[in-house]
Amino acid sequence: MRSLLVPIRLMQFLPWLFFLVGGAMALHFAGTNAAPGESGNAAIALLQTGTIANPYLIPTGPTAHVSPPLVGLIATIFYFFGTNTVPARAVLGIVTALMYALSMRAALRILTVAGAGRAAICVAGLLFLLFNMFLYQTVGPDRQWDEPFAALILTQGWLFLEQSGRSKTPYRSMIAMAALAGLGGLFSPAIFPTLAVSLAWMIWTYRKLIDIRRAALLSGAVVMIFLLPWGVRNRIELGQFIFSRSNFGLELAIGNAPGALGYSGSGTGNPLHPHDSLPAAREVARVGEVAYMHKMTAQALDWIRADPARFAMLCLTRLRLLFFPLPAMAGWYPGLGSTLPFLLLTLLGILRLGALASVVWLRARPIAAILYTVLPLAPYVLAHVSVRYESTTFFVSVVMISLAIDRALSRPSRQES
Repeated sequence: MRSLLVPIRLMQFLPWLFFLVGGAMALHFAGTNAAPGESGNAAIALLQTGTIANPYLIPTGPTAHVSPPLVGLIATIFYFFGTNTVPARAVLGIVTALMYALSMRAALRILTVAGAGRAAICVAGLLFLLFNMFLYQTVGPDRQWDEPFAALILTQGWLFLEQSGRSKTPYRSMIAMAALAGLGGLFSPAIFPTLAVSLAWMIWTYRKLIDIRRAALLSGAVVMIFLLPWGVRNRIELGQFIFSRSNFGLELAIGNAPGALGYSGSGTGNPLHPHDSLPAAREVARVGEVAYMHKMTAQALDWIRADPARFAMLCLTRLRLLFFPLPAMAGWYPGLGSTLPFLLLTLLGILRLGALASVVWLRARPIAAILYTVLPLAPYVLAHVSVRYESTTFFVSVVMISLAIDRALSRPSRQES
C-alpha cells in the first residue's frame, strides 16, 4: 500500500494541472470556433423567446435536437457574459476544461478503487500527458457540444459502478446511478444504454440486500424525474414524446447517403442537415422538426434496404474508423499540427484494441470495459464517425488500458469483477 502513495499523490495534482492549462487555452483560443453551433443557437432562442428552439440556419421553431441542460448552461453564460461574445466563449471553455479535469480525476479514482498497482496508475498519467490534444479538443472545438459533459458522466458512471461493490448503502448507490443515467440521457443518448445497464447490474448485485422490485421502481422513478419533464415538453411543443434527442434518423441518413465513406462530412448527406443546408432548414420550418426527422429515417432505411451489402460494408468501415481514423479526420492542434495527432490517434487505437483483447483474455473487468468503451460508440457504427464523438470514451479507454497493464503485471489471485 505504501508503494502506491507517491504516484497517487502525484496524480491527485494532474487533473488540476490540466484544468489550469485548459483554462489558459480557453482564454487564448476564445476568438476561435466563433459559430454558436446548434446548442448555441438554441440557447440564444431560449434567451429571446423562452423556448429551446431554432438550432438551425433559420428559425424553425421548438426543437428536441439539442441537449436541454447544455442549452440551459450556454444560455446562462450568454446571459451574464454576452451572447456568443469572446468572454462568453472563454467562460464556456473554462467550464469544459473543468469537465476534462473532473473526468481525469474520476478515471484515476476508478483505478484506485479497483486496487490497481502503481505501474497502472503511472501509465494512466502518462497516457493523459501523451494524448493532451484532447484537452484542446475539449476547450476549443467541442466547447459548445455535449461531449465534454458526456465524458464526465460516463467516467463517473464507471466509478459509481466500481464503488458499489464496497458500498454499505445500496439504495443510496442506486439512486446516485439512476440520477446519473437520467442526466446522461439528457446530455447524450449514446451513453444512456451504458448507464442504464450499469444501474440494472448494480440492482442485481445488491439482490440479497434489497427488494429488487422496490429498487427497480425507485431507480426507474429517479431516471424519469430527469427524462419525463423533457418528454412532456416535447409532447406539448412538438407533438411527440421524445425523452432524449430527436436527431438519430437525421444522422442515420447523413451517414448512409450515396457516396458516404463512413466518416462525418463524406458523401452527399450534408445537404440533408438543416444546420448546414438552407434548403433543409426551410423544409424543417415548413413541415416541423418531428416530421422532418421521420422523413430522414425513412430515407435512410430506403437506402439501407436498397443495398444492404453496402450498409454492412459501411458499418465495418465505421467500426475501423472508430479505432483508426483517417488523416483527414484527425484535424489540426496547436503545437502539434495535423500529422502528429493522426499518429497519436492511431497509437491510441492500437492501445484500445490491445487493451480490449487483454481485459477479456485476462478477465480484468471485461464486462465493465466493454460496457463503457464499446457500447457508447455503437450508434456511430450505424451512422457516421468523428473524432469528436470518440472523445467521449477517451477517459474510460485510459482506465481500460491501465487495467489491462495492471492485470498483466499483477498477481493472478486478484479479485475479479
